[in-house]
Amino acid sequence: PQGFRLSGKGEPFAPQVSDPFELFAGLLDDHLQPLFQAMASQVKVSPKVLWSNAGNYFENLLNLMARAGMPAERLAAGRALLETRVRPDGSRNPLFQPVQYLPVTDEQGQPTMRRERKVCCVRYLLPELELCGNCPLKVKPSGKPSCVRAG
Repeated sequence: PQGFRLSGKGEPFAPQVSDPFELFAGLLDDHLQPLFQAMASQVKVSPKVLWSNAGNYFENLLNLMARAGMPAERLAAGRALLETRVRPDGSRNPLFQPVQYLPVTDEQGQPTMRRERKVCCVRYLLPELELCGNCPLKVKPSGKPSCVRAG
């Protein structure tokens, strides 16, 4: 389709639920969980890595929306999702704190914060790529990764 028509003028989405896990259940339980389970069953990658990657992008998206002027209260449910260790059913929240901010000194000697993943995204396993910019590893592991096939 080239477009779509709304039945009204439209209005900002105002969720009727306050629980972030209920609000994002479609994303977490209906999309990401089955996708990551299927991927992990077919390729040699841990679901924890996939969830960490999703959390990294989700946290980055929240930050981009905040910088673009999105009011903090509109981002609160997303932030709560990333800051809550355990889901309401008692299971582990796979998106809990995917990144951390560490104090570092920049090139000019000024204190700043470094955004760092808690779990390596394993992109370094692709021969042509290096560590990502927010990798928790300090150096690229040596040796041929077991998931890379000889060409």
